[in-house]
Order: sequence, then structure tokens, then C-alpha cells
Amino acid sequence: MARNWEGYTIAIEFEGLWRLRN
Repeated sequence: MARNWEGYTIAIEFEGLWRLRN
């Protein structure tokens, strides 16, 4: 579960950076 949560937070952070770039 911990690993799943970590991947989820990383995905959200990555999406946020992508939105800022575009």
C-alpha cells in the first residue's frame, strides 16, 4: 500500500509540473 501511495503522489506531482509547462 505504501508503494502504491508513493506512486500516486509522484503521478500527481508530475501532472502538476506538466500543467505548469503547458
